[in-house]
Amino acid sequence: MKYSMVIVDDEFYSRNGIANLIAWKDYGIEIIGYADSGPAGIEIINRLKPDIVLSDIKMKGMTGLDMMEQLQQNGCGSKFIIVSGYKKFEYAQQAIRAGVVAYLLKPVTKEELVPVVEKLVAQIQQEQDDTGLKTMEQDDEKARLFFETRDYSFPAPHFMVILKCETANALSEKIKYIYILKNRFKEQIVSFFREEYLLVVVPETSLALRAELLSEIQRIAGTDAAIGISTPGCKFEEIHRQALCALHYNLYLEHHTQVFYGEIEAALFQGSYEALLKGETDRLLRSIEVCDLKDMERTLDESFDKTIENKLLPAELERWLRTILAAVRDWAHSVNIPFSDFVNTGAQRLFFEKPLHELNIWKIKQMLLEILTALNNAFSRRGNMNGNRSIKAIKAYIDQHYMEDISLKDLEKIFYTDLSYLSRLFKKETGMNYVKYLTEKRIEKAKELLANRSLTFYQIANMIGYSDPKYFSQLFKKMVGMTLSEYRDKFY
Repeated sequence: MKYSMVIVDDEFYSRNGIANLIAWKDYGIEIIGYADSGPAGIEIINRLKPDIVLSDIKMKGMTGLDMMEQLQQNGCGSKFIIVSGYKKFEYAQQAIRAGVVAYLLKPVTKEELVPVVEKLVAQIQQEQDDTGLKTMEQDDEKARLFFETRDYSFPAPHFMVILKCETANALSEKIKYIYILKNRFKEQIVSFFREEYLLVVVPETSLALRAELLSEIQRIAGTDAAIGISTPGCKFEEIHRQALCALHYNLYLEHHTQVFYGEIEAALFQGSYEALLKGETDRLLRSIEVCDLKDMERTLDESFDKTIENKLLPAELERWLRTILAAVRDWAHSVNIPFSDFVNTGAQRLFFEKPLHELNIWKIKQMLLEILTALNNAFSRRGNMNGNRSIKAIKAYIDQHYMEDISLKDLEKIFYTDLSYLSRLFKKETGMNYVKYLTEKRIEKAKELLANRSLTFYQIANMIGYSDPKYFSQLFKKMVGMTLSEYRDKFY
């Protein structure tokens, strides 16, 4: 950023010496005028309004301090550096009262001047940032209210850029730089906050200007911010929807970057999560109910593979994840496991509380798996479900795994329950022993499968967990009172 300066001194060689003492441009300072007296200084300073005035004290007709005080009374906001060949204490005292930045004695050296200039530039920059930020916040609030209190349409196409940092503090650090951009591009940029996002609205102009602007925004944002960019349009809410969707698409990327809605629109699955993930959702919910970690892992793999392949809309993905997390909480509550027992880290708590698009899809999957694993471990450690709840969970597990070779010993390990106690409890709660319950479950499933005449009896036996088709046929007749052929002919 450039800062302007005027030098006031009644001696030519002094003015020229100061002008050449240091490389002013290295500090962003441009000398825009000279004056050889106090009255001439007042005229040029009022006209050019420099950021900095470097002035001698002792000049004909008016001292530099008198000039400074008169200018300040008329609202001059320039910063003053005073140089003088006089060591009079009253001059220094008057200069301090007037608010000079520095009081230097002639001959001024480079070593004395450089620290003063660096400090002054930093001070001006900070004040401009503070003033600009306050003005920007006021302007942005007006813009936000203007756009959001009506169904607003721009008279010409605009595109929207939405910037989201990983933390609120990081976002606040970007604000002053956006203000600098607004100054640079003049009236072409409107920016304001909407919830935790920074919105920048820009008219669709030349491609070169657009590229330059987006490059600057990316530079300002750095690597900790995600950016979504809409296609050009006139309707405010439509370009906002597009930019937000593009921003959230960052969750499918390993690193945050700029995402253009026009480049991803065709790739997005526009349906609901229910349409895409219904089977996986039902299975995962059943796995949670019976705390079957292996099935949870398999189902998560399938769900996320589908999501990544189809690019489910981020809002729908978030809705699906909230459904799963709500089921986790409900199940934990039903078995009296406190939330803190299976959400043990700050990151896992954040997973429940923060927008999920702040992560990427692989982190989301990993964190969800960690939560489900912790839930399973917490459930296993408790090992103290009451009888009804325990048998309900075991029956649900059998309903899912009846086709596998499951023994009571296996259930003992899965549910951390003593084998003899489990056997007695199962008989007490269901009125039958475990083997009979499993057999009845398999036979009922066999009846359903017999409806499909393309399936052989051998295939049906294998599908419900019997490797010996002859034993299966005998068991079916014993349980149902009809052979497999008789049952199929009678009902199907």
